[in-house]
Amino acid sequence: MPQTPLTRQAQRDALHSTIWKVANKLRGNVDGWDFKMYVLGMLFYRFISENLAAYINAKQGISPAT
Repeated sequence: MPQTPLTRQAQRDALHSTIWKVANKLRGNVDGWDFKMYVLGMLFYRFISENLAAYINAKQGISPAT
């Protein structure tokens, strides 16, 4: 049974709320600006790691992991 747009929106809103609660709990007493720098650093590291792995795999002829 396909989900209605209202159901999808409700799920999206619930997910958004949960993500914010988790972020606030993890952040604790750290200022939002400082917390953002940690998160951006982790995202940058992930981006570099995935792209480097894809580049190496392409050069070695290895198919990407899914």
